[in-house]
Amino acid sequence: MRGAITFTSFILTLGLVACNQSLYKYIGCYKDGTHSNPRDLSYPVNGGSAFIRYMTPIMCNERCRNLGYKFAGSQHKTQCFCGNSFGRYGKAPESECSQPCSGDSTQTCGDGHRNRVYDVSDIYIGCYKDGMHSDPRDLMRPVNGVNARINDITPDICNNRCRDLGYKYAGSQFGTQCFCGNKFGTYGQAPESECNVKCEGDANQFCGAGHRNNVYRVINP
Repeated sequence: MRGAITFTSFILTLGLVACNQSLYKYIGCYKDGTHSNPRDLSYPVNGGSAFIRYMTPIMCNERCRNLGYKFAGSQHKTQCFCGNSFGRYGKAPESECSQPCSGDSTQTCGDGHRNRVYDVSDIYIGCYKDGMHSDPRDLMRPVNGVNARINDITPDICNNRCRDLGYKYAGSQFGTQCFCGNKFGTYGQAPESECNVKCEGDANQFCGAGHRNNVYRVINP
């Protein structure tokens, strides 16, 4: 019975990650450290081991993303490394990241000391309308329970707060507010020009507007 459950979970996982195949930006093939040199992406996905049996790039990407890292690298058919920076050993030709993945031979998973690197940071979805007046909020939970305000807010701060609360989506609004939820879009999408209020914590970024959320995906659905 345990084996059947494990196999079913594996099939379900394949279905979920296939749906998210296009969500991650491929950056390129990069060299890893050899011999005693440090890894380019510092964290093997399982702590001491980088091994994933049924490896594909998207499985590696999801694992690194859910561990809170910005980048993922699939290597040598079965290995997955995560990190928040990469590139110390330089880029390699794409032809050097050509080994087929153990979980899908139609995809490639790097090579010996070569990572196929993806950006797995929070995914910006778009500017979305919020409920007006007595309408329910589009993202139902103000980040502090009743109060949605975060001092010195940025999208990253809002995203991290919603992720820590276990929600899938985060919306920064009106320069200072943060809302979380597991679904969004009740009131439709708005033009990007309507999410034009600068974040209190970083005037170089936008945090929605009045009744407008900049929505991000922060946890794998």
